[in-house]
Amino acid sequence: MSCRMQIVNYTDKDALTVPVSAIQKTAESEIVYIAEGGKAKAVKVKTGRNSNGMVEILEGLKTGDKVIVEGYADLDNGKPIEIL
Repeated sequence: MSCRMQIVNYTDKDALTVPVSAIQKTAESEIVYIAEGGKAKAVKVKTGRNSNGMVEILEGLKTGDKVIVEGYADLDNGKPIEIL
């Protein structure tokens, strides 16, 4: 016999999370890009725990920020963007 089980040892229903792949590592910090005023804005973040491809954001983002999760690899701070 076999079974599949998941042990939950941490939960935070109010946590802000983003896909792990959206986190960019720089020499100084970790950043994500958000959409603001039709442009990409780099935001320094402090990450927490990660699970199932998502990472908790402890500092740097607020509820309502529009995190860019596709095409972010070619972005620069202030670069014009188009939301599809």
